[in-house]
Amino acid sequence: MIMALAVPGGGNQSIERCVTEKKKWETDEHGERKMDRQNTSPLSSPATNQLDSQRSANAGQHSTSSAASRKQVRRESSAMREYWLETLCAKTLLTRDEFNSAVDLFRKQDISGDGSLDIAETDILFRRMSNYMSVRRLWAIILEVDEDSNGTVELDEFVTMVSKLRGRLPLSKQFYLRQLPRSLRDRFCKVFAFLDTDKDGLLTREQLITGSKQLSDALKLKANVDPNSAEFQKHLSETFTESESDGQVGLESFLIFQAKIQKVPPDIDVALLSLTPEECNAYSEVFYAHDDDNSGTMDASEIQKVFAKLGKPLSNEEVRDMIKEISMDDAGEISLKEFLYLFVNLGAGTAEPLRVFLTPGATYEEAFSIGYDLEQLFELGYDDVGAMRKAGWGANCVWKAGIADALALRQVGYSASDLRKCGCSAQQLKLVGYSLEELRNAGYSSQVLRECCKNLAIQRATPQDSEPGVSLVPMSANEIAATAEDKMSATCPALRWWDTPRIKALLNESTSLCNGDSPSVAEAKRMAATAPP
Repeated sequence: MIMALAVPGGGNQSIERCVTEKKKWETDEHGERKMDRQNTSPLSSPATNQLDSQRSANAGQHSTSSAASRKQVRRESSAMREYWLETLCAKTLLTRDEFNSAVDLFRKQDISGDGSLDIAETDILFRRMSNYMSVRRLWAIILEVDEDSNGTVELDEFVTMVSKLRGRLPLSKQFYLRQLPRSLRDRFCKVFAFLDTDKDGLLTREQLITGSKQLSDALKLKANVDPNSAEFQKHLSETFTESESDGQVGLESFLIFQAKIQKVPPDIDVALLSLTPEECNAYSEVFYAHDDDNSGTMDASEIQKVFAKLGKPLSNEEVRDMIKEISMDDAGEISLKEFLYLFVNLGAGTAEPLRVFLTPGATYEEAFSIGYDLEQLFELGYDDVGAMRKAGWGANCVWKAGIADALALRQVGYSASDLRKCGCSAQQLKLVGYSLEELRNAGYSSQVLRECCKNLAIQRATPQDSEPGVSLVPMSANEIAATAEDKMSATCPALRWWDTPRIKALLNESTSLCNGDSPSVAEAKRMAATAPP
């Protein structure tokens, strides 16, 4: 979005004047062409010829004046643009060289010349700058600067992105929350709940520091958890200064703090897009040729040999730092993918394929229409299983992506036949509420269903405490003997707990517990559901 700035000295008035004169010139030019046609007419006379000569002279004067005016417009437009660029450079706090580099990259990528880039083109620009982002992080930075919410990136927005990513301009709280991977966020939430011993939703400074260390050690995160470092103290001070609770922080502040101290790893898969198949094969051959112990990894000595042959010898410390920078598990060795990334990061690779992207705010139907990967969609925050089903994803896709279990799939309308294709057993489907009739229609044989009921008859079902669903507990020998002695056990509904309505009552009880109902309320619901008519 390029702002229209007024230039001192009446620049805007000059532009309006030149536009008016241009319109006049177009009229005069049209009139001149008309008179030329009249000169070729048999009705022309000396008087009309004299008039034509005078008009031609006037037209020549107008032409000279108009050309001068157009030059003036170009000079003033150029001055306006230079003034705008100088203002933007000062606003972003980038050096002149950094600013010019970002502007040149943007203009080269803007092939259409419309002054804007879509998300895929923006990704290409960042890859040229050796900044390999996940889709979630790219979304977060675009939403951070997209002031007009049009889903595209203009020049001023792009240089603002560069400034924020280089630490010149501050990033908002929402950016840190948006760019935090879902899996990591879920783990952080569990740790917060564990540290919150009094369950008031707040942590003290000591609890925050302790939790950060525990997270880094347990999850092997690349985070700065040194309480004595200036960076850690800076983020800690910001967190408690911005906190609404005196001397304590809530879950959101905890998540933002964790996002700030994490070192965001590059998306290696994105980086490797820069390699053509031929380049990938060539560098892979180098890897295998120098993997002396055939372990599938390279240690420091093997990496030193590679760079020595390339004419760039490295010290032991340089190699260790290089491994620490790119290794995901801090094992002191790098895999093939990390080896390839090492060369891409050093400038190798000539390919620039566009990635398939969703624009922020896209619908489930739009994602399905372009064949977007369901796991990536879930990572971006799309977790409505019912909307996935309506958009066209089958139960098998949702199941394989690990987004929902059998109970959640049944609740949004998938059939027993759909779940059977996912590999679910008859017992699994019975325990999430499908009736025997539905299982028969799904294709399970009578023998399989009889075995299922026989197995359920020697177990007891109880609602799970922490999540929806029921769990099975084997009956004791005495309970099985007592049931066998009861002549009504085969037909009495009260003892056939696996009847579908009773399983659904158990599932409802489990949901009540998960939604925060007290055990007494859940017990009341269970009794109401199982009461005889």
